[in-house]
Amino acid sequence: MPAAWGASCAPAPKGYTTRQDLNWVGSDNTIEGQTSAKNAAIICNLDDNCLGWNNYGYYILKKADVDAQDAGITYYSHQGFCLYMRVV
Repeated sequence: MPAAWGASCAPAPKGYTTRQDLNWVGSDNTIEGQTSAKNAAIICNLDDNCLGWNNYGYYILKKADVDAQDAGITYYSHQGFCLYMRVV
């Protein structure tokens, strides 16, 4: 069961911003995966194409040949999600 609306998110690490109660929708310019939240954070820290991860271990990468900083992703309300998006 997801966390309650407005549940506290951990502070964003340096270089990231927190977006609470949101999730992303990928685009043709992104690649997504899932692991643990800890491993998703590690992936993002090691891959310059990483746009962010969330508290459920999902992460999103822009394809290497994409110039757009956000790769065309959009956001929607999702209870209990905490996104950690790279500051560009």
